[in-house]
Amino acid sequence: MRQTAFLQWKQKSDPDKSSCRVLRLLLVAATLAWPLALHAGYLDAIDASRLPKEFVPQFDKLKRIEPYADVYRFGPWRLDIPKERLTEQLEEIYATASAISLKNPGKEILLCLGLVGYFGYNLDMPGYDDRAVENFTRALNEASDDYRPLWFLGMHYAKATRAADGMKLLLKSEVLFHPSNPDFWVDYAIAADLAQMPQHALFAVSKVKELTGKAGTLDEVIGARLRSVLKTPARSGKIDPDDLWELLPKAEATTIVSYPFGCKVTVPDGGKVGLSGYDGKAGGMKIPLIHRTGKTGREFVPNVFINVIVADEGETFSAFTQRLMKSFDSLEKADFGLNLNELSSIAKSDRAEVYRKEGGGLLALVTFERETPPGMSGFILEEPQNFPGGEGSKDGPVFYRYRGRVERFRERLFYMIMLEAPASVFAESLEEFRGLLKTLVVE
Repeated sequence: MRQTAFLQWKQKSDPDKSSCRVLRLLLVAATLAWPLALHAGYLDAIDASRLPKEFVPQFDKLKRIEPYADVYRFGPWRLDIPKERLTEQLEEIYATASAISLKNPGKEILLCLGLVGYFGYNLDMPGYDDRAVENFTRALNEASDDYRPLWFLGMHYAKATRAADGMKLLLKSEVLFHPSNPDFWVDYAIAADLAQMPQHALFAVSKVKELTGKAGTLDEVIGARLRSVLKTPARSGKIDPDDLWELLPKAEATTIVSYPFGCKVTVPDGGKVGLSGYDGKAGGMKIPLIHRTGKTGREFVPNVFINVIVADEGETFSAFTQRLMKSFDSLEKADFGLNLNELSSIAKSDRAEVYRKEGGGLLALVTFERETPPGMSGFILEEPQNFPGGEGSKDGPVFYRYRGRVERFRERLFYMIMLEAPASVFAESLEEFRGLLKTLVVE
């Protein structure tokens, strides 16, 4: 019977990796057990009929070990079989399976080798983390048409500090194979929770219910907790910038996500983005583009402004855009290819004096509206993130729980995205603006 776990940090010394922090899924004192028909263990996903015959006795022994090694147990060992005996048996099984796999390779025995590595990792056996990764990867190369190598490797990564890497593999397995194994979706929910993707975790919880006909402990442990920390904002309230925007650093860029506004955009590194809170009507950001030198030799910083307005009851998009367009002169239609039924224009800036010697100022303006999205709010905005850091403790675990977030406004939203630049550098800035718009994702 497979058991559900809570999340803790444990500081660990590894002879192969100095002072590495290891993420563990630890059993709580009151074991939360799944019905046997739902969770019988990872080895039940192995097709024993395809294993080499000489390995079958070792496979049977491995099945007897699995309940003791399928999760990490923090603290003194209190189970009925000594830990040392289990590690000795795993070493024997790994040596036998490795020798057999050289003569008779195949995905089933490679998956078994990977699981021996995973079990050994949970029992603090040095080097078994690498053995799990090595053999799951070999199985993946051997059987790219099978969802299990992606599942097992993703599961192992997610429970060993590499939440983002693990979740990416589970997402790939989902897209390629649409697994119908409830055990897969349990691990998917746990990995999504660790990777700070609560709506994906809730989706997995619903898949387990769909496949088994019952909500079960997973919904009680993960589902109920996540639903309790996902808050719907009030139109008349206020939201601090830290709760309105979330920054996801990437290589040479940062993705800025707003779950309340249902959008995200990726900004190249180099400039300081200004982020405002929600003031009861609107909120937004100011994105500096590349510094450019005008025809007078003066340096300018073209800016992109993204503002999101929560529509009042009865307020129409047509009325909103009519009020907005009255503020600008010489409107010229444009097309930025967002496919959001947007209205796009090029106009003169009202700051004529600032840009007078540069031939005036120009604006590129994009506006559109979005209704409340059906289904799970924020689902398409979520990206896998690694487990947040923090100081570990040599004497005990450090607990972590997802702190929650503010979800999307239930009202209609009006979006206004605007580039402002001197006419002398507008063409170059407009191309940069188009590139920025290509990264925009809106629910």
